[in-house]
Amino acid sequence: MTNVLSLLVVIPLAGLIPLFLFRGDERAAKQVAITTTFVELVVSLWMLAQFVPGEAGFQLVERVEWLPRASASATSSGSTASRCCSCR
Repeated sequence: MTNVLSLLVVIPLAGLIPLFLFRGDERAAKQVAITTTFVELVVSLWMLAQFVPGEAGFQLVERVEWLPRASASATSSGSTASRCCSCR
């Protein structure tokens, strides 16, 4: 699984949901915080186990295409702007 970095961001955010539900009960809020922290630790250790110390380059990298239409239109508008500039 290559989404370990995303999990490390999402787990604390997901822990906010039950924390919000149990905001009146201090003991339950502490249990939710401890559970969320433990899950975060387990995922961090899992990520550490996947790391290869001798390997060159970046490791545990996530590559996601973000707004493919925007990048296509940005390229298209950039070439249009350069044509306009070359017309002057």
